[in-house]
Amino acid sequence: MRPYYEYTPEEIETLYAPEYNLVHFLTYGKLIGDCDDIAMFYAAIFYTIGIPSRFVAMRTKKHDPDFYHVVVE
Repeated sequence: MRPYYEYTPEEIETLYAPEYNLVHFLTYGKLIGDCDDIAMFYAAIFYTIGIPSRFVAMRTKKHDPDFYHVVVE
């Protein structure tokens, strides 16, 4: 799916629902959003085909307690 993903930076956090991203993909051939949007899309696919998954929040700066990235495990 990576070749079909178009990273979309967000100044204000916006969540694109998996359903929205699916329609966008079927219409324009691209998934859009940032890491949380693509993680939600992947999790929805995994859920649909019966693969358990979870979100993993990741820190990108060693001493910063905030999380800035999310992936699906």
